Amino acid sequence: MHTSESDSPRSIILTDWSADVEYLAPGNDPHPVVWELMLHSMLRDEVLVQDEALVLSEKLANWFSTADGLRLLDELFEMGSLVVLKFPLSGYPRRDLKDQAAAEPILARSKYLQQYSTKGGEQFRPTDAQVLFHHRLDSLLRTHRVSQRQVAEAKSTYYSAFANRLSEILLDPRYRPWITSCIGTMSDRTREVMAECIIEPERAKHRIRSSKGRVLRGRFVDRGRHVTRSLLYRLADAEFPEDRAALRRLIQTAFAASLCHTEQAAGRYSAALRELLIIPQDAEAATAASVPVVRAGPVIRTTLHLPYPEPGFSTVIREIRETQPGKALRDVTSHAGAAFDFREQEHAWRAVAEELSQRLVRGKEVSIMHTLLETPRRFAEAGLAVGIVKGLHHLPVHDLSIHLQELGLETIAHGGVGLILDVLLKLCRTHFENQEFRTHLERAVEFRCSDVPLQN
Repeated sequence: MHTSESDSPRSIILTDWSADVEYLAPGNDPHPVVWELMLHSMLRDEVLVQDEALVLSEKLANWFSTADGLRLLDELFEMGSLVVLKFPLSGYPRRDLKDQAAAEPILARSKYLQQYSTKGGEQFRPTDAQVLFHHRLDSLLRTHRVSQRQVAEAKSTYYSAFANRLSEILLDPRYRPWITSCIGTMSDRTREVMAECIIEPERAKHRIRSSKGRVLRGRFVDRGRHVTRSLLYRLADAEFPEDRAALRRLIQTAFAASLCHTEQAAGRYSAALRELLIIPQDAEAATAASVPVVRAGPVIRTTLHLPYPEPGFSTVIREIRETQPGKALRDVTSHAGAAFDFREQEHAWRAVAEELSQRLVRGKEVSIMHTLLETPRRFAEAGLAVGIVKGLHHLPVHDLSIHLQELGLETIAHGGVGLILDVLLKLCRTHFENQEFRTHLERAVEFRCSDVPLQN
């Protein structure tokens, strides 16, 4: 039986793309990213990418601004799952930008970022390849109306969640070990001033305008009493150059959690973006027994073949999504972490692998490996599943046994690309004090797909 209260979101936002727009994938080959998007499409109803990632990334522009790249991007939209998450019209401060955004959302977003925001602390100036890409992407979106939508309009709720959580983390001393080990070091004064400016955004604007250091002042968007990422980035650049890198990471982490909460989606996390860890209500109990015991069941391995990024690959993925095994796989994914028959996952993957083999003469071989992790129910429910992909990237991927007796951890992880890893987040939250434990788990995979809660 599935338990609906434990269901995972059926959509995922590629949040780590926006956190570091040039991270994406090792090397300059777009094919591993295309294969990742194929897998995400088989596991989720929607795969959401923020428009700012598409606007700011030079790597994406270089990949997809050519004729072959545009054909590849067109096919990615044809899969039926990839959706561009657009900046809402209500967020543009001027009528001319609103009007342009209605017809050319990518070019309007580019102009907005050039005039009101930054890229890595510097004014954003698109390259020729980026300008060409923005024009071509807008043209493509006009033929793929269902592959775009605005960010949810509950902006006041989003801004409040973002501001409240970020100020709480900056001021609550219990978060300092996590900030230091996961985000980076920052001074007490930095934390205090940033928290004050989150509560009173006008203070941030005043500090930026009066700063004597090298800082991009430019225009401010009036959000009333709501604070924005851009404003906080510019404040970090102006007032705290020695802490700016850590502040940017923390701001992006809080933003990603708030955005996913607003969109009711899971997020993707990696070295470019860490999950927001909220101290649980039973933190005292968790601290008292901060040595987790995790046992892994047998590792089940399923080999499947993904289509090469050649003309027609989108048809294969779209057909797979519409088959009964394809729908069953997405259902199993949405129930990962609930009490379900572990064999359901094995059967779903094997059925999808069979559907793929019937449609492909040749393909990219990848291995899906998953195991059942059992933990004491007091800390995290039993029956959590981990899915790992082996073979997507040209990386030295290998089976990695982790035996950390000093942490009381007995489990098996597989170096590679993670898929469903809410278990990592749940264990890190319930053992919040044990930052070494979190670090070891994060290093086991290339990226993690997690549903990050904003509530305790």
